[in-house]
Amino acid sequence: MTRLRYAFASVRYHKKSGYLLFLFYCLILTLSTFCLSLIQRQLNVIAAVKDRWNVFLQSFPSAKTSIFNQVQLWNKEVLKNYIFIGLFSILFFLIVFLLVNFKIQSQRKREIESLEFLGLKPYQMTLQFILELFLPLLYSFFTLITFALLFSNFFVSTINQSNDYILNQHDASMNKVALEVHSANQSQQAFLSFNQYSFLNVENHQTSLAELQLYLALIGSFLIISFSSILVSFISSFTYIHYLRKKI
Repeated sequence: MTRLRYAFASVRYHKKSGYLLFLFYCLILTLSTFCLSLIQRQLNVIAAVKDRWNVFLQSFPSAKTSIFNQVQLWNKEVLKNYIFIGLFSILFFLIVFLLVNFKIQSQRKREIESLEFLGLKPYQMTLQFILELFLPLLYSFFTLITFALLFSNFFVSTINQSNDYILNQHDASMNKVALEVHSANQSQQAFLSFNQYSFLNVENHQTSLAELQLYLALIGSFLIISFSSILVSFISSFTYIHYLRKKI
């Protein structure tokens, strides 16, 4: 508890760096949550389109499977891009956070030397700095959770519309599938629960990102960022403290 009180006091004292870390955490948490939500949305789309195509094939076994494969290939390509963007965001966060961490520690050089003089061991100082860097992350997480609770419909709608817009960029394959479904419906050989317009448009009640999924994506992002920041903080703080000890 004493270490935690010191961490709170230090964050209040170093307000400027605390605010900067808070804004930085908010940005990276929002971006990673958006990426995780898009990945979940796209997985839902791939599964829904596959199920509809299977239903379609049961009524029209002579349908051109190659057209469906082109659509699913594009869907999976979009999914890979989301995963790549998510991984790149985490890597970017780690690099920037490492630089910010070294910058903050260099500005607190005299404070580290004073703690060394008072007899604190390197691992104790490292744990202290990790707590101080973790608190702004905790604040940003609760801030975003609050916004998610208040504006969940807006966030869900934005994610779904963004994903649908990206999918619609591959008009050629989409139009071929729509034409295939339209031709089959025109033949009146079967009654399908979808037409050429709804086949590729996944209904909100079916795969729209539920509020619970949004919260889970935010929690997942928080856990990923927490683990990454603690790891980077430990390595950079411990390294910098040992570096200063050799110079003293």
